[in-house]
Amino acid sequence: MPTKKKVYEVTKYGAVNNGKTRNTKAIQACAAKGGGIVTFKPGDYLTGSIYLKEGVQLRLDEGVQLLGSQNLQTTRR
Repeated sequence: MPTKKKVYEVTKYGAVNNGKTRNTKAIQACAAKGGGIVTFKPGDYLTGSIYLKEGVQLRLDEGVQLLGSQNLQTTRR
């Protein structure tokens, strides 16, 4: 469980839920804020590897899908 109750919604950090845009950088930005809950609006989020530090939780509600990208770059296409 996260040590802080701060909530970070990834679309406010530039994530796009269209299943085509790589969102790794936006997700990582939320996870790097020092703890809390990273949330997603319903949709498909393409991402590379996500590294979560202690105190960070991903909350995937109904209608949210994380799609793995084989492209290891964190920037958008």
